[in-house]
Amino acid sequence: MSTITRIKCKTDNCYLISEGRNAILVDTGSLSNVMDSPAA
Repeated sequence: MSTITRIKCKTDNCYLISEGRNAILVDTGSLSNVMDSPAA
């Protein structure tokens, strides 16, 4: 059974989906927030 963990970051969310020792990170952030960041 997979476990889904929500990671809240300002106005967006990411989700960590894990099963055993395997995991994927799903980034649901918007492109406008990426372009507004200081690192962009």
